[in-house]
Amino acid sequence: AALKSIAGEIGLNIEQWDSDRLSENRQAELLKDLELAHTLEIDATPTVFINGRRVDSFQEAALVFLIQHELDSVSK
Repeated sequence: AALKSIAGEIGLNIEQWDSDRLSENRQAELLKDLELAHTLEIDATPTVFINGRRVDSFQEAALVFLIQHELDSVSK
């Protein structure tokens, strides 16, 4: 109900939105995404990966360090 309310507030066509989100194609896409998340052990949002490695710290300094480290390693 909350999502439907938000969809209406932002001007979506509610009938089309309901039809799209409940379609078999959309459900199949959702299941595929959920399977991928399970495979990658993604259990929360946001989840950050840098160069294929999961990052558990969202502190700016840690992210900057890890990104710079990756950039430095490819420029050598």
